[in-house]
Amino acid sequence: MNKIAALGRSAADYAVIFTRRCPRASTDVVKTGKFADTAIPNLVDRLARIGARPKCLKCKIVGGAQMFEIPGSRNKYAGLTCGPASHIGARNVDAVKMALEKLKIPIVGEETGGNHGRTVKFDSCTGDVEVSSIHFGKHTL
Repeated sequence: MNKIAALGRSAADYAVIFTRRCPRASTDVVKTGKFADTAIPNLVDRLARIGARPKCLKCKIVGGAQMFEIPGSRNKYAGLTCGPASHIGARNVDAVKMALEKLKIPIVGEETGGNHGRTVKFDSCTGDVEVSSIHFGKHTL
């Protein structure tokens, strides 16, 4: 989950694919929130429209786990040789970080990677992000 909050305004997104240039991405209906490389700029634009100042935004990111091992699959697209298809989570995190860096939005909290699922609760009033997992318990970013 990617979360941006500022000046009492906040937003959240759940990106499932790191780029809309992915071979399986639909060209008919592009849902920008679904793709890590388009979700962040879209959220910033939407927050700016409701009065947030982009220079004041901060971000907390959660996710990017490698939940399943899919042996052997390799893809080439976007000028990159990608690793196994099961590494989509790590590529999502990288894409989010690149988008945030491009927009000069600092990451103030992060729990990413690993191979375990997480439950995320986002408090849009405080900006707190509660992360819990079976193996590591509960904590707040």
